[in-house]
Formats: sequence, C-alpha cells, structure tokens
Amino acid sequence: MTDTINPTKGFLKGELLLKAVKHVFTSPSSAEEDPETSQPDTSAETPSQVHLPKRQRTARERCTQCDVAGLLQMKLMQPRALAYAAVQLHFALSSAGTWRIIDDDFDYNEFYHNIVDYFELPSSPDAAQDVENLLLW
Repeated sequence: MTDTINPTKGFLKGELLLKAVKHVFTSPSSAEEDPETSQPDTSAETPSQVHLPKRQRTARERCTQCDVAGLLQMKLMQPRALAYAAVQLHFALSSAGTWRIIDDDFDYNEFYHNIVDYFELPSSPDAAQDVENLLLW
C-alpha cells in the first residue's frame, strides 16, 4: 500500500528487489536467508557508513573466491548497483524470452537511467536526504 504522506517510503526496498540484490552481489543462497536473522549493521555513525549484511558461512562452505560485492570492493549499497538489480529483476519477472534493451513498450536503458538519476540528481535538499535514507539497507 502506498503512503500518501511519504510516497518514497519503501521505494526500491521491496522483498523481491532485496533478494535480487543479494543474489547478484553476494550469493544466491544469501537471497534465501530469513531477513529477520540477517540485518545490516546500523551501528555506524553516519548513514553512508552502513554496511551491507554479509552471510556467515559454515566451515564446509568457505572457499577462496570472493562474491561480486567483494570483487567490486562494494561495502555500501550503490545507486547503480541497485538500478542494475532492478533491471535484472524486472526482466526476470517479465514474459520476455530473450534480453533486449527495448522489449515491446519497456525500455530497460531508460528504466536504469531513471533510477540512477533519482539517486544522483536529487531535486532538492529534502530529496537528497530521502535518497541518502533510501540507500540504508
């Protein structure tokens, strides 16, 4: 349900998008974890210092390879990473059989850039604060 007083509340924070981000940037198995048992570290001093949660591995699961977030040295949620995951999720939920930049009436390039622009070009100081809060995962 949409919050008419604060329409950005919950924007780009849906359960499926969260799972898509985890699937792409950490591991498919981390996307299956219960969100109640895996919360981000919010004890940081400023919002930009909040870290993405990292799944604890058992001794049997440990390996020497890094996940994508580790390879990219991604410690925080980034607007372009979120936009990428949103594009991947939209495609996965669509009925399209193959990838195309423009699929029927939907332009994935425009969709990606609209999300990035929302984060990188806020229209006011209040919007900039909303964007900063939105990136707290």
